[in-house]
Amino acid sequence: MKPLFLLFPLIALLLSSCRPDRQTVRIEGKIDGVNQAVIMAYTDDASPRNGGGIDSITIERGKFSYERHLEEPTLLTLVYPNFSTTTLVAEPGATIHLSGDANRLKEIEIDGTPTNELLTEFRLRLIQKSPNDAEMEAATFVRTHPASPAAVAVFHDYFDGQKTPKQQPALALLDLLRRSQPQNHYLKQLDRRLRPQLKASVGSPLPRFSAKNIDGKRIDNATFKGRPAVIAFSASWDGNNYVLFQQLRKIRSTFGKKAETILVSIDHKPDHIKEAAERDTLRNVICQGKGFDSPLVRTFGVRFVPGCIFVDAKGKIVARDIPFDQWIDELKKHAK
Repeated sequence: MKPLFLLFPLIALLLSSCRPDRQTVRIEGKIDGVNQAVIMAYTDDASPRNGGGIDSITIERGKFSYERHLEEPTLLTLVYPNFSTTTLVAEPGATIHLSGDANRLKEIEIDGTPTNELLTEFRLRLIQKSPNDAEMEAATFVRTHPASPAAVAVFHDYFDGQKTPKQQPALALLDLLRRSQPQNHYLKQLDRRLRPQLKASVGSPLPRFSAKNIDGKRIDNATFKGRPAVIAFSASWDGNNYVLFQQLRKIRSTFGKKAETILVSIDHKPDHIKEAAERDTLRNVICQGKGFDSPLVRTFGVRFVPGCIFVDAKGKIVARDIPFDQWIDELKKHAK
């Protein structure tokens, strides 16, 4: 019989072999009510340091196991076949357990780390809350736990994905998170993307800007001072251009000099938009040739095309990304 002290290293080796390494997170899941399915896993930080890209996870007999390379804690979003989602905090070296029922995915429980247990407790508390009450509680949670990655997950779920971003309380919460977690790589990326959107949200003054149009003329806030205006965003590869250009012409014929139009092209080359501007007699057309990295696109927080920003005569943003059939009525509210 071997001495017990010789067995201890063997036992430790066996236990360590069951754990993920220090730069890998393991997620083990059990979802009742589903036999076979595929869920997607992705992180907004698509860099190689956090696994990059989108992975598919196969559920067999209600169970799955998934591993992802990580160099630091990051948010991981799981997308189920019905397109509902769960956001968790993936941590290197951790094994995270997910359990729940396919018919009650909002009640999914996640444990294995204190951060995810805190996040689960918060989510379960909000199941019966109205959207407005849930948003207020989310803001309180972030203010109470600003140094926790769980607060970043809550901010992501309740303030980052808003269809129409609201500057407050989102901007104040983002500032608090940045101060509390200055080294958080995901927060740095989020700030760079989201802050311009919040600065150019409905109710805010239009950010100061200056750019040359395709004819070399300077376009800035003074171009439409004292008049309402629509700033439209388009790209040659978008199939909505015909309707968008038609609306811009209709605004010009309806309002004349009482309202202004500006068209910002997201294209990398100005050739297409120059032809369209000449053909459709478009005014104040700007193409900076850098796609979504164009300075104006970043200044105005453009998320997609087609898009639009409506500004009143005082330079305040009064509407954003509304359907084409509402453009004329929106300008009528503000044109004198």
